Amino acid sequence: MIDEEEINEVFEESLLDEANASAYLFENKKLKENPVFLYSLNIEGKIVDLVKKFSNNHLKSIINLINKNSLDSIPLYNPDDQQDVFKIDSKKVELFQQIYDIMVNTHLYARFRKEDVDEEKIKAWIFRFEMVIDDKIEQMLLFQRFLATKMCKSRGVPIYETDREFKLFESNIYCFYPIMDFVYYKDTFIVENTYSFEKIFGYEEYYKESACNLVEEFDENKIPDSKISIQFEDKDDVISKIQSNTMLARKIFAALSNGSYKELDFDKLIDLNKRYGFGLHLDRVKKQWMIDRQLDLTTFARILNDEYNRSQITPYEYVVSKKVKIIK
Repeated sequence: MIDEEEINEVFEESLLDEANASAYLFENKKLKENPVFLYSLNIEGKIVDLVKKFSNNHLKSIINLINKNSLDSIPLYNPDDQQDVFKIDSKKVELFQQIYDIMVNTHLYARFRKEDVDEEKIKAWIFRFEMVIDDKIEQMLLFQRFLATKMCKSRGVPIYETDREFKLFESNIYCFYPIMDFVYYKDTFIVENTYSFEKIFGYEEYYKESACNLVEEFDENKIPDSKISIQFEDKDDVISKIQSNTMLARKIFAALSNGSYKELDFDKLIDLNKRYGFGLHLDRVKKQWMIDRQLDLTTFARILNDEYNRSQITPYEYVVSKKVKIIK
C-alpha cells in the first residue's frame, strides 16, 4: 500500500495537470452474468480542465487532513473510530476489482448511450488519470457518488450528450460536482467520505464476511493468543443474523479492526457479567463463554468491541459505540 512519503510527493506536485484524463460511469446491475457495467464518456476541453482542477483540490485536501491530524501514517479503516481520512487496501474491495479489470481491458467497457443506462443503478463517476512518475506510467482514479437528478445544483457542472460526446451545457441534464469523495492510487484507497465509499462499493458485504469469519475462528479455537474460549450453541444462526444485520456486522468488524476482542479474558468477562447482569453462560472450569440462543447478539458485539465504559467523573457507566483515541 502507498505510504505517506509517497502521498506527499505525488499529491502535492499537481501531476494531474499533464496527465491524460478520461471519465466513466459505473453501473451495478447486480445480475448473475455481467453484474458490473462501465461506460466510457468522451470528455475534452473545458470539462477536462474542470475535472483536473477539482481532482487536484481533492489531493491537496488529503495533504491538509494529514497535516491537521499530525498523522505519522494514515490509519486503516475502522468504522468504530471518528476518522477524517483513512486508507483501505483495494484488494479487499471485490466490486472495485471487477471494475478495474474492465477498465484495463478496453474492449470490455462500452461507450455511453443514454438509452442503455438505468440511472437508479448508476453508482459513481470515475475520473481516470494516466501520468508519468519516475519514467513509469501510473494511474490514479478519483470517485464521486452519482446523484440521479434532473436538477443541477448551483456548484454542479452540467453536461449533455450529443453524438456520444459530452459538452458543457447551460441546462440541467447530468451533473458532477467540485467535491471528490475518495482516490485510488497504487492498490490503496484514501477516503474522506465514508458514506459515499460504502454506497458505491456495497462495502457492508465485506463487513459481514469479516464478522462471520471471526465467529468461525472463535468457534474453531483459531484465534491466535486468545485469552478466552468462545463457543456458539447455534453458530449457523449467529452467522445468519450477522448477514442480515449491517449494524451488528459493523460492530464486530470494528472489534476486529481495533483488536479489542483480543484483550477480553475470562476474569474481565465475569466482572462485566456481574456489573451489568447480562446472564452470560460462563463455564468457569473450561473458562469458556457459550453464546446461547437467548443472548442478544448486540451485547456480544458490544463486549467484543469494548463499548461498556465507566465515567471518570460521575458514578455513571455507559455504552460507548463511537470512540476517539487520545494519543499521548
